[in-house]
Amino acid sequence: NDWSLYAFDMELTRVTVMDPLYTQVGSPVYERKHGATVRMLLKGLKILATILFDDWEMDISKWTVRYNIDMHIACGSGESPGYIAHYADNFNAYELEEAVPEVGLPLRRKRMLYETIACSGNTAPHPGFMEEVEVEE
Repeated sequence: NDWSLYAFDMELTRVTVMDPLYTQVGSPVYERKHGATVRMLLKGLKILATILFDDWEMDISKWTVRYNIDMHIACGSGESPGYIAHYADNFNAYELEEAVPEVGLPLRRKRMLYETIACSGNTAPHPGFMEEVEVEE
């Protein structure tokens, strides 16, 4: 499965959708792929905010959506996790502070996987990638 990043700006009431596979298509294509997800996430955010904050009011119709068109050359299927890790590290609510590198994203993807598994401060035992079992004859 390919990954996308949804960034919510509560002050500007804006959702930025970054999909590294769809950087060279127009908004209608993005809307077909991400529109229902954006609406579902906004509805969930509204419910959550009313539970957490007594005076919170959120008018979903006032929110705008931005898509990352022409941010870089679209990646191939299966390459998106490295791009999403780069977006998460470098997106400042307006743009990427560092352009997507031409090389190195597979390494970034592996580092992200390692960081997730290592979970700094995690005291739970780390799961193994392989489990050894006896073969019954």
